[in-house]
Amino acid sequence: MPDTAEEAKPIALDRVETFIRLPARVMRVYRAPAGFTYLRTTRTGEYSFLRGRDSQEMVLIPAGIARRGFGKTAPHGPQHIVRLSPYLIDRTEITCAQYSRFLVYMARVGDPSLRHRDDRMTTLRPLGWKSDLAPAGTGALPVTGVAWYGAYAYCRWVGGRLPREAEWERAAAGARGFHFPWGDDFEAKRCNAQSSALMPSSSMLDGESVYGLLHTCGNAREWCSDRYGSHWYEFASSIDPRGPANHKHRVVRGGSHLSALNDLVLQVRSHEAPQAKPEDIGFRVAQSWPSEIR
Repeated sequence: MPDTAEEAKPIALDRVETFIRLPARVMRVYRAPAGFTYLRTTRTGEYSFLRGRDSQEMVLIPAGIARRGFGKTAPHGPQHIVRLSPYLIDRTEITCAQYSRFLVYMARVGDPSLRHRDDRMTTLRPLGWKSDLAPAGTGALPVTGVAWYGAYAYCRWVGGRLPREAEWERAAAGARGFHFPWGDDFEAKRCNAQSSALMPSSSMLDGESVYGLLHTCGNAREWCSDRYGSHWYEFASSIDPRGPANHKHRVVRGGSHLSALNDLVLQVRSHEAPQAKPEDIGFRVAQSWPSEIR
């Protein structure tokens, strides 16, 4: 279970990429991966780190348990408890400017090792892009219209991966499983919903999740790493769960600025073919945290 304010007090060490948590009876030491530096403590009290490859802020989600899903029936339920290992996840959605730098790299180097084994050379350019450069005026907006295969390759390029469905939900909804990043009641002013345009990935600070993530509700829907199974919650492991092994479609989470209100609930699950490029789907990167030292 996540440490509470009474049980744990973070203590900063001399090396900025390392810190200690001291629960009641057990000492846990966490060390950041190579290529990361400590950035700040977020407004919500989480530690964040800077990923050097694309200058992206990632938030550390500590090990613990969380509610997952809602209701008693598929595909969004039954609600259950999962236990997750610590992991890093992007505070914001990947922007057009960041993805453009990846496209330029791929055009120059053509690194096939970044592509998924099932990818039959899907075009990495997002829907509507005429070149590898982001369209004028879109640099700060989340990249959308990108296939799962493109998102997968980008994550590999920066040394990470797409978040697992359970990881995405915990980071967005918190351990208690809120329906929206800020609580259980919808507040239109806190998210970019039912609008005609995307907003910058780093905007709308009032819509932060309990872990400090932005735009997990509205703006862009987001790819997850898992394959989709409508009844998978009935069979999945409760410890670091992953999706089924043999479904072609990939999980998509979070509503977009085009979604109906019911689809903005954080526990709602949807899916798309990995080569598809829906105009409102983007992504963020996750990375497993090194093993806990006890």
